[in-house]
Amino acid sequence: ETLAAAVRRADCVWVSGGNTFFLWHHMQQSGMDEMVKAHVRKGALYVGCSAGAIVAGQSIETAFWKGWDDPSVVNADWGDERRIRAMG
Repeated sequence: ETLAAAVRRADCVWVSGGNTFFLWHHMQQSGMDEMVKAHVRKGALYVGCSAGAIVAGQSIETAFWKGWDDPSVVNADWGDERRIRAMG
């Protein structure tokens, strides 16, 4: 089953925690961010825990606040505002 098919048939999308930068990078690279946004617009429920909640907001900037998540886990330019703009 493809990722897109799994997202489309889900009534609820649960995204757990972990490193926000790792999660957001891979959601963007896989296209999951756009799949989830489209599915939620159609009525699916989104539930995020920790990093999963942060990526649902306007920006992942809160992940920088206390230094709990290491942005160097992925090779990305986190100074680029387009990179930190999240799903919300």
